[in-house]
Amino acid sequence: MGKLRDAMMRDLELKGFTENTKTVYLRVGKRLATHFMRSPAELNTDEIKAFLQHLGNDGMARTSLGVYHAALSFLYAVTLQRPEVMAAVPRPKQQRKKARILTGTEVARIIDAMPSLRHLAICSMTYAAGLRISETCGIEIRDIDGRRGRILIRQAKGQKDRYVPLSAKLLELLREYYRQYSPRGRFLFAGRFGERPIRTRTFNRVLDKVSVELGVTPKVTPHHLRHAYANHMLELGTDMRVLQLLLGHADPKSTEHYVTVSVRILGRLPNPLDILRTPEAELLG
Repeated sequence: MGKLRDAMMRDLELKGFTENTKTVYLRVGKRLATHFMRSPAELNTDEIKAFLQHLGNDGMARTSLGVYHAALSFLYAVTLQRPEVMAAVPRPKQQRKKARILTGTEVARIIDAMPSLRHLAICSMTYAAGLRISETCGIEIRDIDGRRGRILIRQAKGQKDRYVPLSAKLLELLREYYRQYSPRGRFLFAGRFGERPIRTRTFNRVLDKVSVELGVTPKVTPHHLRHAYANHMLELGTDMRVLQLLLGHADPKSTEHYVTVSVRILGRLPNPLDILRTPEAELLG
């Protein structure tokens, strides 16, 4: 893609997208160009439809197809100034399935199986604060506010900052981690040379290996830890609106998708039939 890639990168940076989003969007543009062996600037709507259909027929998940659609929409609307190319390309309908929710016992086993203090800290923070793995990896040392008991999540999804509570146990663990690793630069979990944060896929591979060793199926991903946090917070009585803010969701529907009403919660819910003809029935009018 050459010059077109550079132009797209410039637009992505001006838009303020995260490093992960920029990488993914550029990869989509490159794959489109490779598929047709032509510049995306030369392609039309029918060719884009054929490309997405080919990916779907080849087994690509609808979620991934949605990412491809978003990337190509940005490429044509912003960088190439040809929004009409994607205007008639349907966005793949997403299948929203409830994710498997890890129990507290399962989370504890996973945390205990981490192979190093560094991975233990990353895993614990992801669960304890309900973070996306990209948010955990991007935490800066200055973002940990031990005095106020909070963590600043900078420019997360939607380009918004937010605060999340800092667990006392997590703070103790992070202090131990800091003493042992003495991270260089500004990132708490720095990469090899200290100038950039650790790559998300580095931890993903560790978690994948731990899942196999523990016999946890399906394999656990960092997002499972985030889902577990959301549901466990709900079980502990956290209000849905508060949970939405903690997770950094702009749309309440995103939070609703994360949570599953557990058997324990169902067992605690009152039923209006049970209180009819009792003093409590006054609440019903």
